[in-house]
Amino acid sequence: MNDSPRRPNKFAIGVIIVFALAIIGVIIYAVVGGNASYTSWETVASYSNITDARYLRVNNGYIAYNSDGAGKYTGNGSVQWNISFSLVDPIAAAAGEFAAFADRGGQTVHVTDGTGTNQSFTVSEKIAQICVADKGITAVRTNAGDSDQIYIYDINGNMLIDLKTDVRKSGFPITMALSKDGRKLVTSYLEVGQENTAWLTFYNFDDVGQNYSDKIVGSYSYSEKLIVDVRFIGDSRVAVFYDGGCDLYKMREVPELVTNLKFEGGIEAVCSSDTGFAVARKEPEGGVSVTVYDLNGKTVSAINSSMSFDTMSLEGDELILTQDDSCVIYRKKGDEKLRARFNDTIGLVYPGSGNAEYVVVGKELTSLIHLRTLKEDAASAVNE
Repeated sequence: MNDSPRRPNKFAIGVIIVFALAIIGVIIYAVVGGNASYTSWETVASYSNITDARYLRVNNGYIAYNSDGAGKYTGNGSVQWNISFSLVDPIAAAAGEFAAFADRGGQTVHVTDGTGTNQSFTVSEKIAQICVADKGITAVRTNAGDSDQIYIYDINGNMLIDLKTDVRKSGFPITMALSKDGRKLVTSYLEVGQENTAWLTFYNFDDVGQNYSDKIVGSYSYSEKLIVDVRFIGDSRVAVFYDGGCDLYKMREVPELVTNLKFEGGIEAVCSSDTGFAVARKEPEGGVSVTVYDLNGKTVSAINSSMSFDTMSLEGDELILTQDDSCVIYRKKGDEKLRARFNDTIGLVYPGSGNAEYVVVGKELTSLIHLRTLKEDAASAVNE
C-alpha cells in the first residue's frame, strides 16, 4: 500500500481560486458599487409616449393609459399589449398581469388579462373606484345617492358579490382595497354626526367568511378620525392610514392588529410595495419627512427631503421622489443615490436591469438611463 500524501489537484485548486475571487467581487460590488455616489446620467435609449398619459407601475414594466386606450410597455420600449376604449375621466387599477379601467362617474369597466384581450361589463350606478386582483377579479364601488354598492366580478364579467350599504345608517364610502387573490375586501366609511366616526370593515369571501354574517369577519370604529387610505401590502398585511397614525393588520382569514403607529401632523402621501410601505409628512419648516416601514411596522429608514414631490414610490430597497422634471433616489439607509433633473415632466421612475440603470417615463419620452459616477464623468471628459 502506498501511504504517501496525495498531491493537490491543480484544476480543483484553480476552480476554488476562481470561485473565491468571484465571491470577493460580489462583496466589493455590494459594498462599493452598491453604495456608489452618482453625479450624472446618460441616455441609453428613448422612445415616444402616448399623448396625455397616466401611468401604473406593474411587473416588468408599466401601463400607460389615457381617454382613448391603454398599453403595457417594458423599459426597452417593447409593447406587450394594447386596448382601445373611450373614457372622459379614466381611472385604473392593476395587479399581476391584469388591469382594469373605467370612467369616473361612468358605468362601464374594461378589464384586460395581460394579453390584450379586453372584457367589458356595465354597472347600474356611477363608478367611484375600482380595484383588481391577480386573477382579474375586479371590485367596483359605485355611488347611488342614499345607497352605496360594491360589486365584485370575475374576469368574464360574471358578478360574484353584491354588497349594498345604506348611507344614512353606515355613512359615506371613502375607500376600499381588494386582496391579491380577490377573496378579501376592506372598506372604510365615514359616519357624520355629533362625533364623526370612521368605520373599517373586513370581508372574507372564502370558506371562513361563510361562517360570519354578511361575510364580515371584522369591524372597527375610529372616533373623530378620517381614514384616508386602505391597502393590502404583501400577501397578508392591511395598512390603514389616517391623520395622526397607521394601523397595521394581519389578515390571513380574519384581521389581527399587528401594531399601531403614531405620527405628528397630517399625512402628505403614502406608497407601498410587497415588502413594506412609506409615509410622507410635511415639515413645519418646509420640505417633507418620509419614514419607510417593513411589513411588521418596524422603521427601515427615516428621510428628510428638501424637495416637495408629485410622486413617491418604493422600488426594492429604494425610495423614489419626483417633482416636475426633478428626481431624487434614496437608498435603504436614507442616503441619496441620485439627485437629477431631466428635460421632461416625469410621470414614473423605476430600476432597470442593473444597479445603475433606470427607466424614466416622461410626458414626451420614456428613456432608459445609465447613472454615472464622478470617476466616469472625469474619464469621459478626458476621452473627449
